Amino acid sequence: STFNITVNALPVVTQSPFANVCLNSGLITLTGGSPSGGVYSGTAVSSGQFNPALAGVGTYSILYTYTDVNGCSGSASQNITVNAIPTVALGNNVTQCGGTILLDAQNPGLSYLWSTSATTQTITVSASGNYYVIVTDGNGCTNSDTIAIIINFQPVVALGNDSIL
Repeated sequence: STFNITVNALPVVTQSPFANVCLNSGLITLTGGSPSGGVYSGTAVSSGQFNPALAGVGTYSILYTYTDVNGCSGSASQNITVNAIPTVALGNNVTQCGGTILLDAQNPGLSYLWSTSATTQTITVSASGNYYVIVTDGNGCTNSDTIAIIINFQPVVALGNDSIL
């Protein structure tokens, strides 16, 4: 007797490189796998999305697997890097009588954008209000903080002209 055996070729699967992300990027929809219709898997991957906050800072391998109509599977992987975000802490809210307050975003050498439009590491404020700063690092990762400042007016005392009795 004779019978035929069909050997199907494995699908050729590719995955485009992933861009680096920041810890606070939110869910990242994974794309770039070919042929389309495959499944992504790896650390902090669910339903085709990668969660940087769940993964943490580091480099992770993401696997893309495609199964064709014959049940043959192929896969490809790429790394995704999760970068840390800058630590920004302007401190506790401040209430004081008169004067000025120096606000410091810390993180020397990074980029800053204050609610006042200033782009320096520190600003001096002399008016009540809410002030925030956005700090951006070399990876494009950002973090921010807000502080409430209340500067009360100094009381003015006027006793009048001197009198001689």
